[in-house]
Amino acid sequence: MKKTIYLSFTLSLLCFFNTQAQTNYLWGSTASGGAYGFGTIVRGNPDGTGFQTVYSFDSVKGATPSGSMAQANNGKIYIVCQLGGDQGSCTVCKLDPTTNEVTKIYDFATVPDSGDIPYAGIVKAANGKLYGIASYGGHRGNGTIYMIDPATDAYYDVHDFDSTDASSRIDLLAASDGKLYGVSGIPYQNPNGKGSFFSFDPATNTYTKISTFAPTFGSYYHQSLIQASDGKIYGVYSNPYADSTVMFNYDVNTSTYTDMGLVFVGIMQGGFVDGGNGILYGVSESGILRYNLNTGLVYFFAYLDANTGLTPTRNPSIINGKLMFSTVDGGTYGQGALVSVDTATGAYTIMLSFDSATTGEYPECLVQEFSTTVSSVVAPTASVIDMYPNPAINNIYIENAEPGKPYVVTNLVGQELMRGTTTGGTQAINIAALPKGLYFLNQQKFVKE
Repeated sequence: MKKTIYLSFTLSLLCFFNTQAQTNYLWGSTASGGAYGFGTIVRGNPDGTGFQTVYSFDSVKGATPSGSMAQANNGKIYIVCQLGGDQGSCTVCKLDPTTNEVTKIYDFATVPDSGDIPYAGIVKAANGKLYGIASYGGHRGNGTIYMIDPATDAYYDVHDFDSTDASSRIDLLAASDGKLYGVSGIPYQNPNGKGSFFSFDPATNTYTKISTFAPTFGSYYHQSLIQASDGKIYGVYSNPYADSTVMFNYDVNTSTYTDMGLVFVGIMQGGFVDGGNGILYGVSESGILRYNLNTGLVYFFAYLDANTGLTPTRNPSIINGKLMFSTVDGGTYGQGALVSVDTATGAYTIMLSFDSATTGEYPECLVQEFSTTVSSVVAPTASVIDMYPNPAINNIYIENAEPGKPYVVTNLVGQELMRGTTTGGTQAINIAALPKGLYFLNQQKFVKE
């Protein structure tokens, strides 16, 4: 069946087209150290080499960056700091990747009843705006979901958590249905609360509590969510007293929440990442987990030690076929490391050992890939085309596309899998080599069966 759609023709991992040649780099941050002792931003080559410090925080613009960063459509990289700024109020900053200049755009807790102390990072939603969670503050004092509009850098609180949820320290997930998903519940802020799994619709600013966690687990440690190639959202929550981790999933197409039960004995230090072919990778206190969605089997894929880095704290990423993550201990100087693991062989590579004074220490960050080219950004132009069939097995066909426009096929975590140029008329795109799952042709999703 043919389906007429509007596709915005864009090019790059970050979904914007640029008239200049782009250079992608790996980015990360540290919670302390650097020239002034308040944390750093580091940048390396896509192959994991050549990491260097590009900015040291001085507390005036912010201190202790953590969580995910986000590159807006204007090309700037937005960063959340837990400390620093006016009266130590915590901040949101933006970094120009062409000059490495950092600008503070917002001080938390300087406006009555606004959010405060953002332990979570920031994500870009489908509407191009940026969203994060402040763990405290707001009208009820239990934290907020906030929004930054990159067009003006204006800040808005868009939801106040109540006492039954008690906010969150976990990054939001921007899912394929255009909504944001998250988990709530901070143990010492609300020790009797169960916590919950929720959605937030940026189109209507509607907050929906989808499920309440079991009291044995829900008031303890949650980890970040992912959307896997099967289209489902996966999350975990751990009980440190029982030394166990429970997994759940949510089908955005059927609105079905499923508690998958005990996954393994141990504590997850970060959530999972989709490795393709029905395999999820995660990080725990002891090593890297490999979870098979088809069989439900989980096992340790590789173990961590002081030399390779210890105590990962955030979700891993898969970039250029490698599993990448940060640790707050271990490495050459014992102050944390950025680690790359070959998912085919399990071989470790230390991309960077943090050394406090130069590169910083104790990274609580994701390893992310962003472009450095921000000038000459051209707004996407829409063309009416036909794309069919959907779902597809071997080929998808596009029709009526303006010739010479670029197209990109990506997976749910933004990895570029295919690219090409439209020819006009009817054009076949061979997707036979892709594993079964959900993908995007530019910004339009399709299913490979």
